Amino acid sequence: MDSSSDTYPSKIEGINNRLEEILTRVGPLNLMRQTLSSEEQQEDRADTSSLARVVYGRDDEKQKIIQRLLSEDEEACSENYGNYTVVPIVGQGGIGKTTLAQSVYNDEQVKAHYDVKAWVCVSDVFDVKQITTAIISSATNKTHNFSDLNQAQEKLKRLLNQKRFLFVLDDIWSDEYNPWEQLQLPFQAGSKGSRVLITTRLKGVANNMLTTPDENPIMYLQVLSDDECWLIFKQHALISDDPIEVRSQVIRLSKGLPLAAKALGFLPESEWESMENKGHSYFDDLVSRSLFEPISFPKGCFMMHDLIHDLAQWAAGDVCSRDVFDMQTLTELRHLDISGASMLDAEEMPTSEDAEKARLSEKSHLELLEMHWQDEGLEITTEVVNQLQPPESLQELKLYGYIGLAFPTWLGNSSFNKMVVTRLSGCSRCKHLPPLGQLPSLKKLVVEHMSGITTVGLELYGAGCLSPFPSLKILNFENMENWEKWLTLTPNNNNNRAFPCLEELKISSCPMLQGDIPPYLPLLKRLKIKECNVMKVSLPSSHMLQTLNIYKCQELRSIEPVICCSKRMILSNIASFCGVEGIWVPDLGVLLVGNKDPVETDVPTFSGNLIALVACPKLLSWQPDVYGDLNRLTYVGLNNCATMAAFMERKFPSSVKHLSNEGYDSIRHVSTLTKGSTCLEKLYIQNCSSLITVNNLPLTLQVLCIQDVEIEQPAKAWELHLLTSLKLLKIMNAGSCVDSVESISSDSDGLHLPSSLIKINIIGFKFLKFMSCSTFPKLTNLWIQNCPLMTIECIHNSYGFSFRGKDARGDDIYTVINISCCLATKVC
Repeated sequence: MDSSSDTYPSKIEGINNRLEEILTRVGPLNLMRQTLSSEEQQEDRADTSSLARVVYGRDDEKQKIIQRLLSEDEEACSENYGNYTVVPIVGQGGIGKTTLAQSVYNDEQVKAHYDVKAWVCVSDVFDVKQITTAIISSATNKTHNFSDLNQAQEKLKRLLNQKRFLFVLDDIWSDEYNPWEQLQLPFQAGSKGSRVLITTRLKGVANNMLTTPDENPIMYLQVLSDDECWLIFKQHALISDDPIEVRSQVIRLSKGLPLAAKALGFLPESEWESMENKGHSYFDDLVSRSLFEPISFPKGCFMMHDLIHDLAQWAAGDVCSRDVFDMQTLTELRHLDISGASMLDAEEMPTSEDAEKARLSEKSHLELLEMHWQDEGLEITTEVVNQLQPPESLQELKLYGYIGLAFPTWLGNSSFNKMVVTRLSGCSRCKHLPPLGQLPSLKKLVVEHMSGITTVGLELYGAGCLSPFPSLKILNFENMENWEKWLTLTPNNNNNRAFPCLEELKISSCPMLQGDIPPYLPLLKRLKIKECNVMKVSLPSSHMLQTLNIYKCQELRSIEPVICCSKRMILSNIASFCGVEGIWVPDLGVLLVGNKDPVETDVPTFSGNLIALVACPKLLSWQPDVYGDLNRLTYVGLNNCATMAAFMERKFPSSVKHLSNEGYDSIRHVSTLTKGSTCLEKLYIQNCSSLITVNNLPLTLQVLCIQDVEIEQPAKAWELHLLTSLKLLKIMNAGSCVDSVESISSDSDGLHLPSSLIKINIIGFKFLKFMSCSTFPKLTNLWIQNCPLMTIECIHNSYGFSFRGKDARGDDIYTVINISCCLATKVC
């Protein structure tokens, strides 16, 4: 049920009534009424539309997002949402999040890919009914009105039935979990492969909408370069007579923000400095009127004057939606309530009387409470924090840097039956966790930076609680540097079974933890254990496991001889295995095996069911086809893995499109590795010292990279000209095979290459002295390095070439860009 649609109007109505009542007192007090002009009034946050604008400097970001939107990998969707993936764009205001989203939304490939598309500007208030209605109106190009939320969501559910959808939720501010969970319920009706693209300034908002952030990484937008800001400015401005001086001013004032560059373009140059100073003057005016006053620390910061926020609290009364108050003796205790979210900052020692005056338990509209302690040198008594008990209607509680020795007695009380999210962070003096297992509705629990915890004991579950954590879906333990043991409940028939609904368990950076995790997690879908170096991981019993990520642990144990999960498995730097004979992911699409660790950078970019086995020498005897077929395998990356490379030589799957083989010393002929291929498009061979021939290459190749080898077979015998689909060719330090190459062209002379090439990289061609660029009509990029007979004079006498300097060994490096445009008739 959506409470926001009922709560906020009633709050606003209450405040309006209160202000009207105050207004009646103006006459008797002889107060003057002042009205601000329209120019002086603050503008509302601007709405946005899906119409696209010109985008500068975001080509890479745009292509990455489009790739994620167009991926046919239906299994990449977060299983907690079943059929769709959230793609978040995060960045500061004015950095171009909306513009980038608009450009992606209007891309022709994207438009053709989805059955239903909708754009909604969410802004400050996350009203579920309003957003649902806006999605329907945008998708149907018709205005809709609904009497209640249920009616709207039923309509959306019917609209999405078995259809692939793309929704853009622009400018989200609320990080409350419940409204988002309510909003996405109708999304389940859509087909697999659907996407929800969000833009927000807040990382917490994005994380709140991602169940698997490691697999669906956030895209953080950075500021633009000086050149890109200048291009944006020029699009909107009439440039003065001194562009150099103007350019420097634009760069200084825009600070890499495209919105600032655009705004400068609309203003006359004479108003730039006045615009910059206007903001300072507005704030100075507020200070002069004593609305804000400077504080000594931190330097340069201001706080609202006590009388002003006392007046604001009095004017708003009990229905305050933006409330800042000051306890009499607790001068730095602040309560900030913005749209039902509260924050408490405790900087000085409060008394129990001070805490009692906060009357948190009476604030029935309070939904989210954050409490921050920023001075570990302060002392605080349990009596004081017990007086800070929030109302039982609270949904989210976050404690940061709590300095007490024990948690308050109300934390974990079962009467908080609406609590869905709890985060305990940096409460370093506490030795035991509170009985959070008693919270009947808790769905997400994060415990992090708790250096005082050495044992997670039975107190976490709650005394006498027969089924602790009955609703918990997500459990994260992070950066628990002294945590050694996790005591789990012993099941008694159907009782004492904790975490019956847990879907995600993440334990990271707990270097002292030995084990064990709860053995019975029937609904577990995602398990990640990272950098728990001495931990012996015993996999829990779960037939629902979808993703398994074990990184830097002492041992992995399993009661099943074959470890299986349905989507992605990453096993990296595990010293030993116990009871494990093999691993398997059905419909395997990506296989990465070797010593090169791809876990933190490469793996999130892969789509499809995946196995990554890195630095696990005890499992190198694994033969993947024993447990299932490989007819969906499309990507194979092998690094210093002789056993797996030998397996690929024997049973190379015909479905593979990308093969990378590095450091396999036993391979002698490329054809033995690729002979079973029918659709191989990309082939990378590197550091394979025994390789002697390159022939019978698949005609489907589009990319061929051969690097750091010692091939004796002359390159002219490779028959590269037969690869008529080849677009990229890299031959770098390939040995004596290129010594006979004096020229390169697409005809029969010299090294005969296909005319389809777009990019050519050549390094170490000692006798190369001639290249017919005109015979490659599609060539756009040429990189030449360590080719001593390609003289500077020859390069510079040809249009389009440029000398880039020398490499570490002193060899000349040349490159050419857009060669097809300027060398149609030139030969060098």
